[in-house]
Amino acid sequence: MVDAKSTANTNAPADGAPWANVGRVNGGASGIYIAAGWVLTAAHVGSGNLALDMITLPYDGISHRLTNSDGTITDLVLFHVSQNAPLPSLPLASSPPAVNSVVDYIGCGYIAASGPVPIGNYTGFPWSSSAIKGWGNNKVSTINFVYNAGQGNVTLFSTSFDATGQTSDECQATDGDSGSAVFQKSGSTWQLVGVTDLVGSVADQPANTSVYGDGTYAAQISTYRNQILGWLGSIPPTLSVTKSGTSINVCWPDPGLPYTLQSTSALVPSGWSTVSQAQAPTNGMICVSVPATNHASFFRLQR
Repeated sequence: MVDAKSTANTNAPADGAPWANVGRVNGGASGIYIAAGWVLTAAHVGSGNLALDMITLPYDGISHRLTNSDGTITDLVLFHVSQNAPLPSLPLASSPPAVNSVVDYIGCGYIAASGPVPIGNYTGFPWSSSAIKGWGNNKVSTINFVYNAGQGNVTLFSTSFDATGQTSDECQATDGDSGSAVFQKSGSTWQLVGVTDLVGSVADQPANTSVYGDGTYAAQISTYRNQILGWLGSIPPTLSVTKSGTSINVCWPDPGLPYTLQSTSALVPSGWSTVSQAQAPTNGMICVSVPATNHASFFRLQR
């Protein structure tokens, strides 16, 4: 992500946007860890190993190309990795960001090497010599429009890289930012509102630069939310049980979906009852602590 503060924006943003959930796919462009081993990126990036800040997660061969309501393919792919990251699930926005509202971008493309400086007939920034994870923000210009860059129709929203009326960290996506995350805060909760899909350049713009007048285009999460949630639930979470003093902890990976823990002392249809509510996720896991007893108990998740 290129902006005038690029060199200062290569660590987690102070506003709390989910920096750790964004990583590099196959050593190239960007991907977003959603929940329980599922990663979302642009289809033109493809599926592969996801390198997060703290761990590299191997691709396990499961992937799903997202589609539009008419069944045609989009430039989005959801794929699965063989390990769970110690991260909370990302809430998915159910509506597009409002025009003129501010969104945060986090991506693994290039940052500004210097600038702003004259670049041809424009003012802008030459890119760094290598890709560096970074962040910035911008105001939403348009929403709910469809475009096909060769990978299928995608419903998008856009932001414009402007020299005036800037946000605090006015940014523009670059090569390597495809598949990166666009976040927006709703109340106290950060939501994923978009996936960076493509950039727009001005006429006769030199390569490896970002200039004022460029645009960034992101796939609109709200359009594909139900489809993503459906795939998140296609691999049931696995329960684990560990003893802790006079209690046992029943845990499962945070799937980003509402599961209820139930228990029974006998495997009969009418014997199941809801256990006390789960705690908030910790390190990507949801756990419920129950008293240890001297009789058998069985547990299941219900959604």
